[in-house]
Amino acid sequence: MKYFSFFLAVISTSLMLGQQMKLTKGMVIDSVAVNDSIAETYSLYLPINFTTDRTWPILFIFDPEKRGRTVNQLFRQPAEEQGYILAASNHINKDSTLLSNVKVATRLVNGVLNLLPVDMDQIYAASLAEGARVASVMPAVIKNLTGVIAVGDTWINTDFIKKGANFSFVGLAGYNDYRKFLIGETAVYLSKSGMPATTYFFDGGREWPGIEVISNALGTFTLQSISKGRRIADLSLTEEIYQNELQYAEQLRGSMQFYKAYQLLEKMSTKYAMYGKQEELEQKMKDIKKSSVFRTQRLSSITELLLQRKSTGTSICTFLMKTYILLILRIWAGGMVKLRNWKSYKIVRRRQKPKWHSGYRASCRIWHLILLMI
Repeated sequence: MKYFSFFLAVISTSLMLGQQMKLTKGMVIDSVAVNDSIAETYSLYLPINFTTDRTWPILFIFDPEKRGRTVNQLFRQPAEEQGYILAASNHINKDSTLLSNVKVATRLVNGVLNLLPVDMDQIYAASLAEGARVASVMPAVIKNLTGVIAVGDTWINTDFIKKGANFSFVGLAGYNDYRKFLIGETAVYLSKSGMPATTYFFDGGREWPGIEVISNALGTFTLQSISKGRRIADLSLTEEIYQNELQYAEQLRGSMQFYKAYQLLEKMSTKYAMYGKQEELEQKMKDIKKSSVFRTQRLSSITELLLQRKSTGTSICTFLMKTYILLILRIWAGGMVKLRNWKSYKIVRRRQKPKWHSGYRASCRIWHLILLMI
């Protein structure tokens, strides 16, 4: 009886597709043939509760080192939690041309779409470095591709964007990767073009991030699908995605990376606003801002950005003036509120200066130092 139960368990996690292909659920399957006519393969992961009686969101992964199985193992946990099929190519080559790699990726996408019950409104692509260019091109090649996770590099066709491209962009980059500025500027450009775009940065260089960052990126697509009605609303899944991202922010805070934690919480306040999380997140941001370490880290980050823009030949004067004016307006707005409250006191000390006055002078001194450094 014991062996019979084990046999039933094995059968329940496997299924037959077509007449000859047997796939196991909940396990990374390597070297699945794209089709019978070519020698290209990919690594496949099916969630443990996968069935063929419904359609599923899918994430295609393009690694420039041909590491299909390795990257599927990396994405496996977030994919299982959020219900994604994974298909990672074993034939994207960093030494090949972009056109050659795009052809490989297109054959993979078409092969998988003909094999599995995929939700045509939830097709996504993720890639690293040279592979990131492939994923960035795919929305122009595959009509139904609705989201791209680009790690460490990207390639954007401005003509395609201007013609009404409509896909979500999540840019990931290591803090030690100089291309993080390219990722950030790409997200800004796409946002201005009316497309959903965001960025996540992580400790490291030009490499795949950890599971936490991958989960946050994939969760962005999941929440967007729910908000657009492409996916059934699931409060428990939404809360799980939120708690995972909040835990990562707390990890950054616990390791004294206050400014990085603050930036993540700031993104989350927008991302989870419709779920009633804004007040909680804003309170955590206020707590972080009380730290002098936070202020030091913020100034260091701004200085690094300014120096990077100078080294790349970007017009630093325009950037500096916009940033400076924005800072002054924020201080002025906050000062006016405090000044009105100050004047409403029954006893007004005429010579007493509002609290914002010293903050304004301190900010001016900081920017003066930055100008001297430049």
